[in-house]
Amino acid sequence: MSNPDPIPSMSDHRDRRTGLIVFGVLLIVVGCLTALLAVLMLAGPLPLAMPGAGAAPPSDRMMVPGALTYAALAAMFVWLGVGSILTRRWSPPLILTVAWLWLVAGVLGTAFTVVLLPSVIDAAAQGASLPDGFETVMMTMTIGLLTVVMVALPSAVILFYRGRDVQATCDVRDPVPRWTDGRPLSLLGLSLSLALMAASLLPAVMFYNGVAPVFGVVMSGAPGTVVNLALMAVWAYCAWGLLRGEVRAWWVAVISMTVASASAAVTFARVEPGVMVRMMGIPPEEFPVEWPLGAPMMVALVVAVWLSLIAGLLSVKRHVRR
Repeated sequence: MSNPDPIPSMSDHRDRRTGLIVFGVLLIVVGCLTALLAVLMLAGPLPLAMPGAGAAPPSDRMMVPGALTYAALAAMFVWLGVGSILTRRWSPPLILTVAWLWLVAGVLGTAFTVVLLPSVIDAAAQGASLPDGFETVMMTMTIGLLTVVMVALPSAVILFYRGRDVQATCDVRDPVPRWTDGRPLSLLGLSLSLALMAASLLPAVMFYNGVAPVFGVVMSGAPGTVVNLALMAVWAYCAWGLLRGEVRAWWVAVISMTVASASAAVTFARVEPGVMVRMMGIPPEEFPVEWPLGAPMMVALVVAVWLSLIAGLLSVKRHVRR
């Protein structure tokens, strides 16, 4: 792992404290809006189906995991925003890491929305007569909002925080060594990705009967919970180990990601989505529309995620100790 660069003096760079404050406030606003979404989900979920679709309002089983996710994201954005305002030297690398993940997720999410939204609207309508131009308006509004929030905003954050003067400003104003010093951005990003993947399994354990895809079989209850907890432990270890530059953690990540992806792909190819939904304990009346992601699309999504992670692991291989 490389040593941190010498701390620059005030004359070596342009002071970007004003920009750090502005973008810090922006991140806090994003966090507050995200927290508002969590509150709205918990306060009283509204029926998401269109007239005539016949869907019941989502239950707590469906809404609480989403609300907790929004709450965690809100706390993260506020924390990063405060760090930027206080010009902490750890804030630029962490904000850049989050922003890159935010942008990648935004690009992929927007692309999938473009492909799937028409079929989702048609399935939700279930034969009901929709106003002329309704689908076009929905597509335009949804894609426009996603483009601004999930693509343009993280791009602006990246363009600002990647500047050398931004990091130099924080280094001068916060000369205390921090744990992010000397750690490559790619290694931070991959470690955070693995930590998020571990956390993403928590709702299955807490709310969805421990459902886990295992090579063509859907496990639930105690066996499924054990599988999910084991994966959570493995990926949490990989996240921590990679952050420390451990080659063993790198190999464990490669093997576990490959095995888990193969297991999920085989399961999605053989098991109908409705079966998994019922095993998760979600009543049919809350999930009445036709599942828009068929088996080929689900398998393709799993493969795309696996390829992305493997590419990321290969890119950081030179940063781990042998």
